[in-house]
Amino acid sequence: MKKTGMIKRLTAVILALILMLSLLPLSAAGAIAFDLHFNYDSTLGLVRESRNYTFVEFEKVVSIFVFPNKGCKFDSITVTNDKTGEEIETTYGGEFAATAEDIAQVYKFKVPYSSVTVDVEFSVDNEAGYYTVDLNYVGEGTAYLRHNGLGTLTQRFVAHSGDRLLLKEPVPGEGYAFRDNCYYSSEGYGDIRISEGESFYMPERDITVNIVFDKLYDINVYTIGGSVLVNNFREMINNGFAPTANITSAVEDDPIVLMPEADENYRDDYIMRVVSESGEEIEDYGRGINFIMPAESVNVYVTFYKNNYDVTCSAENGTLSYSAPNGTGAGKTVTLTAQPDEGFGLWELYYTYIPEAGIDEVRVDLVVDGDLSFRMPSADVQVKAVFSKILTVQWLDGDGGLLDIKKYVSGMQEPTTDKIPVKEATWECSYEFAGWSAPAYYTGGLTVYRPIFDKVYTVLVGSGKAEPSQAKAGTLITLTPDEPFEGMYFSGWNVADGEIELDGNTFIMPSSHVSLWAVYALKKYPDVIMEFSAESGYVGKPFGITGSVSENDEILDVGGEMTITFSSGAPEAEGAESYTVPVENGLFSLDVPALTAGNNYIWAEYSGDGEYGTAMVMDRINIYGISAAWLTGVYDEPTVKTDYAVGDELDTENLFLNIYWMDGTRECIPVTADMVSGFDSSAQARLTLTVACPYPCEDELTYDVTVKAPQVSGILGDANGDGEVDAVDATIIQRCATNMAVPYPQATLMNGDIDGDGELTVVDATFIQRFCVNIKTPYPIGEAQ
Repeated sequence: MKKTGMIKRLTAVILALILMLSLLPLSAAGAIAFDLHFNYDSTLGLVRESRNYTFVEFEKVVSIFVFPNKGCKFDSITVTNDKTGEEIETTYGGEFAATAEDIAQVYKFKVPYSSVTVDVEFSVDNEAGYYTVDLNYVGEGTAYLRHNGLGTLTQRFVAHSGDRLLLKEPVPGEGYAFRDNCYYSSEGYGDIRISEGESFYMPERDITVNIVFDKLYDINVYTIGGSVLVNNFREMINNGFAPTANITSAVEDDPIVLMPEADENYRDDYIMRVVSESGEEIEDYGRGINFIMPAESVNVYVTFYKNNYDVTCSAENGTLSYSAPNGTGAGKTVTLTAQPDEGFGLWELYYTYIPEAGIDEVRVDLVVDGDLSFRMPSADVQVKAVFSKILTVQWLDGDGGLLDIKKYVSGMQEPTTDKIPVKEATWECSYEFAGWSAPAYYTGGLTVYRPIFDKVYTVLVGSGKAEPSQAKAGTLITLTPDEPFEGMYFSGWNVADGEIELDGNTFIMPSSHVSLWAVYALKKYPDVIMEFSAESGYVGKPFGITGSVSENDEILDVGGEMTITFSSGAPEAEGAESYTVPVENGLFSLDVPALTAGNNYIWAEYSGDGEYGTAMVMDRINIYGISAAWLTGVYDEPTVKTDYAVGDELDTENLFLNIYWMDGTRECIPVTADMVSGFDSSAQARLTLTVACPYPCEDELTYDVTVKAPQVSGILGDANGDGEVDAVDATIIQRCATNMAVPYPQATLMNGDIDGDGELTVVDATFIQRFCVNIKTPYPIGEAQ
């Protein structure tokens, strides 16, 4: 026995050590180590551990070197325990001289059982005349500042007031231009312009140097009859107002000058439009400047005019010519002459032209059988005539004679006729036009269409109607009999002429006339038999009804519906409720819902189909109510549970509902939790619970319970509150650490946080396991808190 106990204790110790060590980070040498984090502004100074380590060993003393940059000063240092958020005490360790000018302040602290964050604050030494310079790039490009003729800086730095700064080598990105409109600014002061290659001196304040690159936007030129030279007015001024090289792009707000030049045979008279990429017309700016460049690309359209424009004619299968006695200037009349080749006709005549530069080609169609003339636009014109073969179409009548004839030019849509051919009816059938046959082609461009007729037959109906009453063979015919007289029903159809196969009230039309009439017969009235599953019922409890439809004590094989009505008297009495159930093979059934207490009349009405008419039967049944209802197990033994602790679940064992019905019978029902309302064990309280009776009942069914707070031992490590600290408590805390439910949440929360960090973790469980195997811990486990 002693040997077994010793093995168990050693096993527990080994498991506890393995669990504890698995939670701890290790350095390369095997010692416990934690991460070291730094937060500081690297443009103002440098902070590092003395050996540049980024992790530190537990309980070691660490030295932090703080180097402010030139012109900057060290303000404060704060070291924080990352686990608890508490500040760690630091001690000043003097100065460390890396170089004659690079002097560091040294601060030391002892590493806790946690990662550590070092926050260092630097500031610019304004008292010594130093201030910050921030470089801000507007647009896309690169540049740098030269500081006192030495360094080349591209981001934030510190400079002494009076230092010389120089903007150097701005290089714009693709699609951008450098316009020498850079400036520096500071809060409370205006913008001060600076230029490339010119020095400026650091003022006694922080500044932002804005290096500006402007976006270039395209200038697209479209012309008719000439060309356009595009100039930038600013560059023209720099060039003594002389035209510059043709430009294809500019930046926003650049003044643009356009210089149109006409080609040979065109006048200097022109129309010019400038349109932005978004479609907005840009107006002339004046004073020699055509427009100011917007923040988007533009299109320039220039159209030069001539005194007379060119007219070009072309034709297919014929000739086309024109005459213009007054010339071909804009607005002059041009008359066309179109001559087709033999056997051809004019099918299409049109001219095309480009109205202005940047506008799509326009096509104007002329009416081929009208006036063949047009007025010249302000553009060259191409006129085209298309001649096609003349074709003939004929349509024949039902007797083979000519019904209609039309001519048309090949390439146009083939003409159609609105005339309807006819064919004389015979005693066998009449004829209905069904369309035209595929055309028959003849030499000489003649097309002939022959009519197609369907043979139509008639349906004659006595005591009814047919839809349709005339149809071709293969058509579905639907018959509808007339309404029968009272007490009669439609029994079928009697066919006199025509070989047809009836499918109910439909048939397929044969290739002959059809005649038939509707047949009617007297209805029969069956007997309805109704039976109940019990001679009487109880309020709130359902019972069943079954029945049949019969004749001469034989159940009929019929369908239809049965309407069952429950009422206090006649079927139409106030408050009556009806249910409809199907009748199948002469049988029906219904599970009757709960009825009210007293005598209930039950009516069953059969709605027959076919040869059987309506029939009705009535019966009644007595429904008993509850005489008294009460609970047992509240005051008599054995009793239901009435004392609860916070968090307990409802217990209805030993609680019963007793019912006396008015017919003298008694019923005892075990109470279940879903029958009880008003229970809530989330807080201490005295509660009145209500038990719901499953049947209509006026008696009050209640009882009282008390919810009390659970007893908690208050012993550190006693996670289940049983007054002892053992391996069960460690297991409960491990369940909490993995988000699993625990049976004693209040005791666990109060007693389970061993290291006091506000969380229930595996570390807390490890300390309890160490305590259970008599390993000393730094916490008073097992003692009252």
